[in-house]
Amino acid sequence: RRHARVCARPGAGARLGTGSGAERGRYAHARHAPLPRHLRVSPVMMATLADAYAPAERRAARRIVLVDASPVLYRSFHSKGLAGLRTTSGVPTSAVYGLCAHVLALLESNPHAAAVVFDAPGGSEARREIHDGYKAGRPPMPDELRAQLPLAQEMVELMGVRALRVEGVEADDTIATIAKRLSGDDTLVQIVSSDKDFFQLLETGRVEMLRPVAAGTSEPYTEGDFREDWGLEPAQFLDVLALMGDSADNIPGLKGVGKKTAMKLLAQFGDLESAIANAEQVKGKLAREGLMHNADQARLSRVLAAPRFDVDVGAALGVNTDEDVARALAVDLAGVDVDATHAAMDALQLKRFRPRWDELVE
Repeated sequence: RRHARVCARPGAGARLGTGSGAERGRYAHARHAPLPRHLRVSPVMMATLADAYAPAERRAARRIVLVDASPVLYRSFHSKGLAGLRTTSGVPTSAVYGLCAHVLALLESNPHAAAVVFDAPGGSEARREIHDGYKAGRPPMPDELRAQLPLAQEMVELMGVRALRVEGVEADDTIATIAKRLSGDDTLVQIVSSDKDFFQLLETGRVEMLRPVAAGTSEPYTEGDFREDWGLEPAQFLDVLALMGDSADNIPGLKGVGKKTAMKLLAQFGDLESAIANAEQVKGKLAREGLMHNADQARLSRVLAAPRFDVDVGAALGVNTDEDVARALAVDLAGVDVDATHAAMDALQLKRFRPRWDELVE
């Protein structure tokens, strides 16, 4: 399964091997060397093969791809290969380039619906009311990255994918709400993100992650992969975060409890409350004392790490029901403004994307 965790960066490889070697897909793997060239496949072929070889009961009649914009933008902005990328007139474009590469990849995989989800101003305020240290200490977004946000949103829309931002809501919560409400026996939701908070949503045939490893390249991560890595069920990951905290979001957890200890506690007791109730049985001194004397801090951490499933996505899209949301996010390239998209690509000097995008809209 480790070698199966690969999603090609689509180049001419999306046209089954034509074009230069540089334009063919690049393949990344978290723990192994890149696959040989003759084994590489495009996202279109990957989606086709996945559907063809999946058990009949797991074949999704509908596939929805949700891109968590922030980690993709940050990763692209700081990438060695893209850092400092600008147009000849000096406009920074590294983040826009990386995000457009992922959008193009998802379009070439032919999803039924898709959205690129952006954080909204004030999205962290609800959790800060619970814990004023939430996400405290994060450096401000670099000015050159912030300047690219409107350009990125515009390019996403021009390329034929909905750029979604719900006022006052973090992107994670918007994505979690859509995944929870729209995934089902006939619908697979794929989340393009490196954020481990989404681990708790993983469910075979319903929700999986595509973790970015390079511009336009993602690595599938499933419920089975999570079990293999953590020895737990995805639903237990919220209690993992409650115990060990999350430095990225400044969620405290319990002092002295890291990943390994949290995994052992949950393997032994099943959930946070059972671990607290049986704290005297815990062998490690720091973990035992933390559970006995700072249980409320772990409970607070659990609340902070818990995703919301009540975001009014419909209101943001101007629709009412969950099915209306799915229809509003449907990918339909027949209605895109080709000339406007070409002009925007040319202005940002993203001309290398044009041939592949043009093939999609022909």
